[in-house]
Amino acid sequence: MPKSKGFTQADQRFISSQCNSIARLEKNGIKDSELRQLIYMLGVYSFRQYHKVGLPADNKFPGLLCPAKKWSPVLHKHIDERYIKIVEENVLEFA
Repeated sequence: MPKSKGFTQADQRFISSQCNSIARLEKNGIKDSELRQLIYMLGVYSFRQYHKVGLPADNKFPGLLCPAKKWSPVLHKHIDERYIKIVEENVLEFA
């Protein structure tokens, strides 16, 4: 039975890699505001990945009920999941 919560090995590797990168940046001298932003985003990523809900559409509101970003293969970027069908239909219509 698959787990509905928790980290996959890929998630664990990504988090570990980001922690090492942030530590290296701090050692080499990074602005405190940038350091705080990196640590905040790592925390948001970890929290939302643990609950399997994806990245938030708005980083200022990272709660579990906030809509997630989804990958749009048509636009080749992440967009708010509420708008993905509308945007992709419009892009395909004008293509």
